[in-house]
Amino acid sequence: MKYLKTLPLILLFFLTSIMLIKIFNYDKDKGIESALLNKNFPKLDIEFLYPSEEKNINIELGKNFLLINFFASWCIPCKIEHKTLEFINKEGIPIYGIAYKDEAKNAKKFLEDLGNPYRQVGLDSNGRVAIELGVYGVPETFLIDKKGIIRYRHAGPLTIDDYKKKISPLMD
Repeated sequence: MKYLKTLPLILLFFLTSIMLIKIFNYDKDKGIESALLNKNFPKLDIEFLYPSEEKNINIELGKNFLLINFFASWCIPCKIEHKTLEFINKEGIPIYGIAYKDEAKNAKKFLEDLGNPYRQVGLDSNGRVAIELGVYGVPETFLIDKKGIIRYRHAGPLTIDDYKKKISPLMD
């Protein structure tokens, strides 16, 4: 009898989960779809972590596919994902980082401690850039093709297996 009191809560949780999955069109193999998928990656007006860097994050379009990775020094999954980004960087794929809602000094320390796999690092201190791109949280990664079109979005920590099975085939 006392279990019947918790049944409405369990049912509410179950129905809410199903609704969220439907609303966000979540598919565990595809991830959360982006409204910008198959559209041009927007030009970003962004401050850079290292001021001497170019002011255009799209500097390598036309040469190669590239990744845009949102991360933060305070993000535990970002620390876990970092080894994958180093692996991808060694594969020769340019990665551009955007430090989400982070202080410059913390982002620099994060990269000094773990290594810097990024060609450039932008600062999105107030989260405005993330909102423009529909980022749900960090880490989050976008695959941009040679023409500047967003071909894939990965929400959550990227693993080497994700890279090999989901991203690498899109670059062939």
